[in-house]
Amino acid sequence: MTFTMIFFHVSHNSSILTRLRAELNSVPGTRPLSLRQIEQLPYLNAVIIEALRMMPGGSSRVGRIAVDHAITYPRLSKDGQMVEGEHVIPPGYE
Repeated sequence: MTFTMIFFHVSHNSSILTRLRAELNSVPGTRPLSLRQIEQLPYLNAVIIEALRMMPGGSSRVGRIAVDHAITYPRLSKDGQMVEGEHVIPPGYE
């Protein structure tokens, strides 16, 4: 959802898009940019932080849909150890 928030606001606000493009284009060197280069871009980082503020990641579950085959997960104890058995999401379950 965070990237969706970023793309929505950037696509609906040309001044954000213009400023992001200018900042990205100002970085010398080859593409793709390295993580070190990206970390040095203050406006890009501000956009990401604002998107996280507006729509924190992980605030909702992503559905697990078993389209044509079962999805199997190991069963874990409360302390995270694998125990006998498994959780199965059957085919066709949404």
